[in-house]
Amino acid sequence: MPTFVVIDPSLHIQQLEIGEVDALFAYEPTLTIGIVKNGFENIK
Repeated sequence: MPTFVVIDPSLHIQQLEIGEVDALFAYEPTLTIGIVKNGFENIK
């Protein structure tokens, strides 16, 4: 079952990169930065 965890937006990409979270509900510009710079996928 998914668990909702509140994370400071400035740490979203870092937490996903190191595996602390499996997915993000991200807003711009974090979404685009993650996709362009980190190769993350946008799941629709």
